[in-house]
Amino acid sequence: MKASAVILAGGRSSRFGRDKSLLRVNNELLLERSLRRWGDMFDEVVIVSDSGCKFDIAGVTEVRDIYPCRGPLGGVHAGLTAVRNQWIFVAACDMPSIEKIFIQRLFDAVSGDSRVILPYHNGIIEPLCALYHIDCLPFAEKMLSMDSNCILDMYEMIPVHYLEAENCFFNINYPEDADSVCTAKENSSRRYKRRLHIFCGEKGLS
Repeated sequence: MKASAVILAGGRSSRFGRDKSLLRVNNELLLERSLRRWGDMFDEVVIVSDSGCKFDIAGVTEVRDIYPCRGPLGGVHAGLTAVRNQWIFVAACDMPSIEKIFIQRLFDAVSGDSRVILPYHNGIIEPLCALYHIDCLPFAEKMLSMDSNCILDMYEMIPVHYLEAENCFFNINYPEDADSVCTAKENSSRRYKRRLHIFCGEKGLS
Protein backbone atom coordinates (compact mmCIF):
# COMPACT_ATOMS: atom_id res chain seq x y z
CA MET A 1 0.00 0.00 0.00
CA LYS A 2 1.38 3.38 -0.98
CA ALA A 3 0.98 5.85 1.83
CA SER A 4 2.20 9.20 3.07
CA ALA A 5 3.67 10.15 6.42
CA VAL A 6 2.57 13.40 8.04
CA ILE A 7 4.61 14.74 10.94
CA LEU A 8 2.95 17.42 13.05
CA ALA A 9 5.43 20.06 14.20
CA GLY A 10 3.25 23.08 14.85
CA GLY A 11 2.35 22.78 18.54
CA ARG A 12 2.85 25.61 21.00
CA SER A 13 5.11 23.55 23.33
CA SER A 14 3.77 25.50 26.31
CA ARG A 15 4.80 22.86 28.86
CA PHE A 16 8.25 22.46 27.36
CA GLY A 17 8.95 26.19 27.43
CA ARG A 18 10.32 26.47 23.89
CA ASP A 19 9.71 25.02 20.44
CA LYS A 20 10.37 21.32 21.01
CA SER A 21 10.18 20.57 17.29
CA LEU A 22 13.65 22.16 17.13
CA LEU A 23 15.01 20.08 20.02
CA ARG A 24 18.16 18.16 19.14
CA VAL A 25 19.21 14.93 20.80
CA ASN A 26 22.72 13.75 19.92
CA ASN A 27 22.80 16.57 17.36
CA GLU A 28 19.68 15.22 15.65
CA LEU A 29 16.24 16.80 15.49
CA LEU A 30 13.51 14.63 17.00
CA LEU A 31 11.72 14.43 13.66
CA GLU A 32 14.98 13.54 11.91
CA ARG A 33 15.30 10.66 14.38
CA SER A 34 11.78 9.55 13.48
CA LEU A 35 12.48 9.71 9.76
CA ARG A 36 15.67 7.72 10.20
CA ARG A 37 13.77 5.01 12.05
CA TRP A 38 10.71 4.62 9.82
CA GLY A 39 10.65 7.26 7.08
CA ASP A 40 11.63 4.82 4.32
CA MET A 41 8.28 3.05 4.71
CA PHE A 42 6.62 5.93 2.85
CA ASP A 43 6.95 7.32 -0.65
CA GLU A 44 5.97 10.80 0.57
CA VAL A 45 6.71 12.67 3.79
CA VAL A 46 5.01 15.93 4.75
CA ILE A 47 5.78 18.10 7.77
CA VAL A 48 3.02 20.40 9.00
CA SER A 49 4.42 23.39 10.89
CA ASP A 50 3.21 26.79 12.01
CA SER A 51 5.29 28.61 9.39
CA GLY A 52 5.68 26.10 6.56
CA CYS A 53 9.40 26.92 6.31
CA LYS A 54 10.92 25.83 9.62
CA PHE A 55 12.96 22.88 8.37
CA ASP A 56 15.20 22.06 5.43
CA ILE A 57 15.19 18.28 5.03
CA ALA A 58 15.90 16.73 1.65
CA GLY A 59 12.99 14.86 0.09
CA VAL A 60 10.49 16.19 2.62
CA THR A 61 7.68 18.64 1.88
CA GLU A 62 6.78 21.20 4.52
CA VAL A 63 3.41 22.95 4.65
CA ARG A 64 1.74 25.27 7.13
CA ASP A 65 -1.56 24.91 8.94
CA ILE A 66 -4.49 26.10 6.85
CA TYR A 67 -6.40 26.75 10.07
CA PRO A 68 -3.67 28.01 12.47
CA CYS A 69 -3.71 27.25 16.19
CA ARG A 70 -6.48 24.65 15.94
CA GLY A 71 -4.67 21.73 17.54
CA PRO A 72 -4.32 18.17 16.21
CA LEU A 73 -7.41 18.40 14.01
CA GLY A 74 -5.90 21.38 12.19
CA GLY A 75 -2.65 19.50 11.69
CA VAL A 76 -4.35 16.37 10.35
CA HIS A 77 -6.46 18.53 8.03
CA ALA A 78 -3.39 20.30 6.62
CA GLY A 79 -1.64 16.97 6.12
CA LEU A 80 -4.59 15.41 4.31
CA THR A 81 -4.82 18.46 2.07
CA ALA A 82 -1.15 18.22 1.06
CA VAL A 83 -0.67 14.50 0.31
CA ARG A 84 -1.12 12.52 -2.89
CA ASN A 85 -1.94 9.12 -1.34
CA GLN A 86 -5.18 7.74 0.07
CA TRP A 87 -3.79 6.86 3.51
CA ILE A 88 -1.55 8.86 5.80
CA PHE A 89 0.31 7.90 8.94
CA VAL A 90 0.16 10.84 11.34
CA ALA A 91 2.79 11.23 14.04
CA ALA A 92 3.65 14.05 16.40
CA CYS A 93 7.20 15.31 16.03
CA ASP A 94 8.00 14.56 19.69
CA MET A 95 7.26 10.81 19.73
CA PRO A 96 10.70 9.17 19.38
CA SER A 97 9.77 5.59 20.35
CA ILE A 98 7.67 4.62 17.32
CA GLU A 99 9.04 1.66 15.38
CA LYS A 100 8.40 0.17 11.96
CA ILE A 101 6.76 -2.95 13.34
CA PHE A 102 4.12 -0.84 15.08
CA ILE A 103 3.35 1.18 11.95
CA GLN A 104 3.04 -2.06 9.96
CA ARG A 105 0.49 -3.32 12.48
CA LEU A 106 -1.61 -0.24 11.79
CA PHE A 107 -1.54 -0.89 8.06
CA ASP A 108 -2.28 -4.58 8.54
CA ALA A 109 -5.47 -3.53 10.37
CA VAL A 110 -6.84 -1.63 7.35
CA SER A 111 -9.94 -3.40 6.06
CA GLY A 112 -13.55 -2.84 5.10
CA ASP A 113 -14.89 0.67 5.37
CA SER A 114 -12.67 1.88 8.21
CA ARG A 115 -11.28 5.34 7.57
CA VAL A 116 -9.23 5.75 10.76
CA ILE A 117 -7.01 3.13 12.38
CA LEU A 118 -6.67 4.37 15.95
CA PRO A 119 -4.37 2.61 18.44
CA TYR A 120 -4.99 2.49 22.16
CA HIS A 121 -3.13 1.22 25.20
CA ASN A 122 -4.56 0.76 28.70
CA GLY A 123 -7.80 2.35 27.57
CA ILE A 124 -6.22 5.52 26.20
CA ILE A 125 -6.31 6.30 22.48
CA GLU A 126 -3.47 8.04 20.65
CA PRO A 127 -4.83 10.26 17.85
CA LEU A 128 -1.34 11.47 16.90
CA CYS A 129 0.09 8.06 16.10
CA ALA A 130 -2.63 6.75 13.79
CA LEU A 131 -3.76 6.19 10.20
CA TYR A 132 -6.22 8.51 8.46
CA HIS A 133 -7.85 8.04 5.07
CA ILE A 134 -8.31 10.92 2.65
CA ASP A 135 -12.08 10.52 3.14
CA CYS A 136 -11.60 12.20 6.54
CA LEU A 137 -10.74 15.48 4.86
CA PRO A 138 -14.27 16.84 4.21
CA PHE A 139 -15.29 16.06 7.79
CA ALA A 140 -12.23 17.82 9.19
CA GLU A 141 -12.86 20.76 6.88
CA LYS A 142 -16.47 21.04 7.97
CA MET A 143 -15.58 20.95 11.66
CA LEU A 144 -12.82 23.53 11.38
CA SER A 145 -14.96 25.86 9.28
CA MET A 146 -17.54 25.73 12.07
CA ASP A 147 -14.94 26.53 14.77
CA SER A 148 -14.98 22.97 16.14
CA ASN A 149 -11.48 21.84 17.10
CA CYS A 150 -11.85 18.52 18.93
CA ILE A 151 -10.58 15.62 16.85
CA LEU A 152 -12.58 13.21 19.02
CA ASP A 153 -15.78 14.60 17.50
CA MET A 154 -14.61 13.54 14.03
CA TYR A 155 -14.47 9.93 15.19
CA GLU A 156 -18.24 10.06 15.67
CA MET A 157 -18.72 10.84 11.97
CA ILE A 158 -16.54 8.25 10.24
CA PRO A 159 -15.82 4.51 10.62
CA VAL A 160 -12.97 3.97 13.09
CA HIS A 161 -11.10 0.74 13.80
CA TYR A 162 -9.66 0.72 17.34
CA LEU A 163 -6.47 -1.31 17.57
CA GLU A 164 -5.09 -2.41 20.92
CA ALA A 165 -1.35 -1.80 20.81
CA GLU A 166 1.80 -1.93 22.86
CA ASN A 167 2.83 1.34 24.48
CA CYS A 168 5.18 3.29 22.23
CA PHE A 169 3.53 6.66 22.78
CA PHE A 170 6.19 8.37 24.90
CA ASN A 171 6.40 12.03 23.98
CA ILE A 172 8.42 15.04 25.07
CA ASN A 173 6.29 17.22 27.34
CA TYR A 174 8.87 18.70 29.71
CA PRO A 175 12.61 19.45 29.39
CA GLU A 176 13.51 16.52 31.64
CA ASP A 177 11.69 14.14 29.26
CA ALA A 178 14.42 14.77 26.70
CA ASP A 179 16.82 12.78 28.89
CA SER A 180 14.72 9.64 28.26
CA VAL A 181 14.43 9.84 24.47
CA CYS A 182 16.43 6.68 23.83
CA THR A 183 14.92 4.52 26.58
CA ALA A 184 11.39 5.55 27.64
CA LYS A 185 8.21 3.94 26.35
CA GLU A 186 5.68 5.86 28.42
CA ASN A 187 5.28 9.14 30.26
CA SER A 188 5.32 8.66 34.02
CA SER A 189 3.81 12.10 34.58
CA ARG A 190 1.45 12.21 31.62
CA ARG A 191 -1.96 13.74 32.29
CA TYR A 192 -4.89 13.05 30.01
CA LYS A 193 -7.81 15.35 29.50
CA ARG A 194 -11.01 14.31 31.21
CA ARG A 195 -12.89 14.17 27.93
CA LEU A 196 -10.41 11.65 26.56
CA HIS A 197 -11.14 9.34 29.50
CA ILE A 198 -14.88 9.77 28.96
CA PHE A 199 -14.56 9.10 25.22
CA CYS A 200 -12.62 5.87 25.77
CA GLY A 201 -15.09 4.74 28.41
CA GLU A 202 -17.99 5.27 26.05
CA LYS A 203 -16.24 3.17 23.42
CA GLY A 204 -15.59 0.37 25.90
CA LEU A 205 -11.83 0.53 25.48
CA SER A 206 -9.93 -0.95 28.37
